[in-house]
Amino acid sequence: MPTPSAGRRGLRRRAGAPSRLLDELTGWLGRACRAEVHGRVLGSGLEMAAYCGWRRARPDAVLGLPEPSLGLIPGAGGTVSVTRRIGRWRTAYLVLSGRTIDPATALRWGLIDEVAPA
Repeated sequence: MPTPSAGRRGLRRRAGAPSRLLDELTGWLGRACRAEVHGRVLGSGLEMAAYCGWRRARPDAVLGLPEPSLGLIPGAGGTVSVTRRIGRWRTAYLVLSGRTIDPATALRWGLIDEVAPA
């Protein structure tokens, strides 16, 4: 039996990716899947929170995708989950600049649904 090509092995690996499973699960749960974030919400923490149906941030939260500034590629599905929330241009800004945003900006952009009272 011939071995699968590198392209097929990659496709098979992505089909069982945790981000796909997380997307399906949170899609099924809808707004019942909630995330309340505080502190530094960076990288995979932001990516996973972005999958949830309802997201609330405390005023001390700092949100961002710093992976490229560390020489990494966002890997927990952030380029998909965050993009669904704020669009590709704002996601590109976060990813390519490595900058962070505050809860007020995240609320304006639609990345979170509410800022918790102080």
